[in-house]
Amino acid sequence: MGIRAERQQIFNYSDVYKNISFSSTENSFSFTGELKEWENVEITSRIFYKKLEALLYGKEIRAKMYDDFIIKMLTSLNQKEDSILDVIKRHDYSIESLHSFFMEVFDFVYFSVKKQLPYTKHLSLISNAISELLENTFKYSSRRYHITAVLDKEGDYPLNIFVENVYEGDDTEKISENIQALRRGIDEVNSYSTPEEAYFEIMKNRLENSVDENGEAVKTSRLGLAKISADTRSRISLETTSKHLGGNGITIKVSIPLELYSPEYFNEIIEDSLKRS
Repeated sequence: MGIRAERQQIFNYSDVYKNISFSSTENSFSFTGELKEWENVEITSRIFYKKLEALLYGKEIRAKMYDDFIIKMLTSLNQKEDSILDVIKRHDYSIESLHSFFMEVFDFVYFSVKKQLPYTKHLSLISNAISELLENTFKYSSRRYHITAVLDKEGDYPLNIFVENVYEGDDTEKISENIQALRRGIDEVNSYSTPEEAYFEIMKNRLENSVDENGEAVKTSRLGLAKISADTRSRISLETTSKHLGGNGITIKVSIPLELYSPEYFNEIIEDSLKRS
């Protein structure tokens, strides 16, 4: 990626973030926005990743995870000749030098501590699932969305994520067709005994029936839903209402099983990683 493209990506991220409304409690977060461009899907899923990270680890542990390791790295960098800190002190920096610095910080934190903690893989898979649902928001709805994530320490599915969309327009028949197709897809995915079986069987069916009798490609949205369920081992459900967007709204609920850990457990891993890094 060139310098201009990197700079534009940073500006786009900032623009998307500023146009999102956030709220949070100790056990939940939510935000509302609009996908004005296709690129906003990836940016929004990254924002979701960071919010979910704070929810799963807790804000204090997340701050410790980054702050303590960044301080250690900065101390280490300051002992090198002509480190990135020297460049910044001289005001002799560019987008390349700052990008290099932040990538070093990210790599240091990731390989020193994040890979040792639970949820590292979960965060990526869940964020990819939300990205898939946001793609459908961009393609099939008004592109407005509301996302809520709730962490409930009781039950087999402690993490519940709600993605709300709204359909606009006067073609009520088409809207009804889209919603019913989505419901059929979710029902099919949930009809199998395990998410892995659902993904395998739906993938197999798609390969065996990829074209119709006229040689035309057969379109199906079930594979994306099956992949979400298999990747996150979740249960997916649909409500034909939207609490926050109203109108012809829908809410897709993704219920995810997670093993929960105490802050003390996270802190022990971080402290041990600090000693070894």
